[in-house]
Amino acid sequence: MPLEELSGIVVGNSMPTALNLVDNDYMCEEWGLPPKQVLIAGDGHWWISLDHRKGPTPSVAWIDVEGEEELLLAATFAEVIDKQVPASDFDVEQK
Repeated sequence: MPLEELSGIVVGNSMPTALNLVDNDYMCEEWGLPPKQVLIAGDGHWWISLDHRKGPTPSVAWIDVEGEEELLLAATFAEVIDKQVPASDFDVEQK
């Protein structure tokens, strides 16, 4: 899964960004996403989300808004972090 950037917490207008956890509720409503999601990456057409629908420990989901699909990426966020590799490992032109 491409995880090149993560949403952060930006208070005020000091740093304009679309990747702001403060805007999470608005973005979920705007894109018609399932309840209890914390959006950590995405562009509106797709999202990587901490999915809290099954309890306080979230799984990690890929939500394809246009295709109306959801995929379980990992049982925990720690699992996602443990599996990260440099993007250069996938750059065919560099090899």
